[in-house]
Amino acid sequence: MLFGFGFILTLGHTYCVIFVIGVIVMLFNELLSLKRDKEREKPIPNFWLINWYFFFLVLSYLIPRFLPPETEVKLFSEPILNTLHAYSPLTLFAGFVAGILLFTLGLEKGMYRY
Repeated sequence: MLFGFGFILTLGHTYCVIFVIGVIVMLFNELLSLKRDKEREKPIPNFWLINWYFFFLVLSYLIPRFLPPETEVKLFSEPILNTLHAYSPLTLFAGFVAGILLFTLGLEKGMYRY
């Protein structure tokens, strides 16, 4: 395992970032499995999907915030990517509103407390 980690470090920054994101996804999966009551979650439609939806929305918000300015200049030099980056706060806000609506509309009577 130590040799695998050393190998990933020698591959460069891109693979280290992919490795860290993979570790974050595995940690979130483990966190979800700790506090899980499958019998109570069954009647809630799309409960699993909503958890992962919000997780990836938060990741898509946080990852660009940690990029150095040099990376943003290279990455967003394309006009389409630059436009998407300019409107990313609005897109993420709309995504969060859609997620909250999806969760709220999926609630059924008797499941509010859970």
